Amino acid sequence: RSPSTHTFISGANPSEYILSSGGFKDSADRSGLFLLLPNGESKELSSKSFLSRAVRKSDILPGSTIVIPRDPRPFDWLVLARSITPILAESATVIATVIALTD
Repeated sequence: RSPSTHTFISGANPSEYILSSGGFKDSADRSGLFLLLPNGESKELSSKSFLSRAVRKSDILPGSTIVIPRDPRPFDWLVLARSITPILAESATVIATVIALTD
């Protein structure tokens, strides 16, 4: 759920680190996971191997970064409308209050 830093735990797999960060957001692209190693090398964490915990525990080294990209799905107008509607309603209330006070 949020970017964070965790102490290295020998033998821990990626799912344990992700769960300790709060898990996946709805906007996470679970098929695009990858592991960035301290030497700059990257390894893809396919959703099948990730979910089945087939990722070798030795793949994660101290200083590694697990990257979970955003889902590249098309723009969702309903989500935008849910975000903007309260802002517009609050703005209209403020404008009406200012007009009422100036009269």
